[in-house]
Amino acid sequence: MLATTANTIIPYAVGVDIACRMCLSIFDIPATVIDSEKGKLEKLLGEHTHFGIGSTSERHLDTSLFDREEWNATNAIRSLKTKAYNQLGTSGTGNHFVEWGELLVEDNALGGIPGGTYLALLSHSGSRGFGGNIADIYSKIAMEKTRLPNEAKHLALPGIWRPIALR
Repeated sequence: MLATTANTIIPYAVGVDIACRMCLSIFDIPATVIDSEKGKLEKLLGEHTHFGIGSTSERHLDTSLFDREEWNATNAIRSLKTKAYNQLGTSGTGNHFVEWGELLVEDNALGGIPGGTYLALLSHSGSRGFGGNIADIYSKIAMEKTRLPNEAKHLALPGIWRPIALR
């Protein structure tokens, strides 16, 4: 357990999952296609995403997120924009996954989606190095400003971090 002040982010304490995403896509298709069209569903995933370290994508359906002003917030973020663009539509390794499944929806449970059984796609894709790079930059700054024992140095947070004794 790690206790911190409110609104505190220590990148290495959360596994550097900065900018990772989870997404649930719900399709108005009977969930039974999981059994009857398994090969087609697997093929669709293979055609529309790439998995593994160093994966890139040459085809983008929507790149509007790169028009956002947040990409100009810091030099570190600006320097990663091209890498992020090249990796749009890819997924990492480790705990990243994509799975087809059956979603049971109760009436009025999901903002206007009628109750029923739907085909769903759940994915957890990595930040593709973005989170790790950002974590490294700010953790190095924190480690320079806050001296901690070697085994705890990645938990440094400049000016705010204070250990709190738990009982």
